[in-house]
Amino acid sequence: MDECEEGGVMKKIILVTLMAAMIATPCFAQEVEPDGIISIGGTIWHALPMGVQILPFPFLVSLDWKFGFYDGEVCNFYSVGECWGHDYSFYIDMLVCSIFGAFDVGSGVSGPTTWYFGILQPIGIGIVVEYVGPGFSPERYLKIGLLMKTDNNWEPPEVE
Repeated sequence: MDECEEGGVMKKIILVTLMAAMIATPCFAQEVEPDGIISIGGTIWHALPMGVQILPFPFLVSLDWKFGFYDGEVCNFYSVGECWGHDYSFYIDMLVCSIFGAFDVGSGVSGPTTWYFGILQPIGIGIVVEYVGPGFSPERYLKIGLLMKTDNNWEPPEVE
């Protein structure tokens, strides 16, 4: 290659890089992008119906987990269909994946404490671990399930 060809290739690389930066900058400047591609904010995720219980004995279990993410908080949908918040919860969006955690204190001193931890991919799949540990209760188990994104642009109903 002579100098003219090398200079032309370099100019094309610089031009393509600048065009990509120009297109990507407005997308990254938004707090929550409209399609939920980078952020899990405003999305709902369902667990696949079968999961694995690790403790106390390994076997397949039925799961009915449904998580909603909005404004830095995580909520669960229970059988009544309403979104119930956790005592403490968070989610963190990163470029490659998002992580979340939710913690529920047991009822009184004797009730079990429930923890949820998960890693979610921007392509719409993830994994969640549920740990239930004792207060003064002998109940203790560990379950693992797969999550799939089922809804974008979700907002929890307003509390009246």
